[in-house]
Amino acid sequence: MEIEKSLNLTRKELADLLKGVAEQLEAGGSVKSETLNAEVTPGEPIFVKFEYEDEYGQKKIEIDIHLVGQSQSQTTPAKL
Repeated sequence: MEIEKSLNLTRKELADLLKGVAEQLEAGGSVKSETLNAEVTPGEPIFVKFEYEDEYGQKKIEIDIHLVGQSQSQTTPAKL
């Protein structure tokens, strides 16, 4: 099963979301996503991919984070 949602956020909203994830990771327990109605206790290492693109003057940075762990009886990747 895979659930994916895209969000359009303000800078503040995104900063708050990332801070919340960081706090949950630092606490060492599970990471909860209200947007996806999902929870996972990530193992290590945590996969992070950074990508920079500059096409036709349009610059962007993509950050892809995979938190993989056990959520009940199945492995669940969470993508932010």
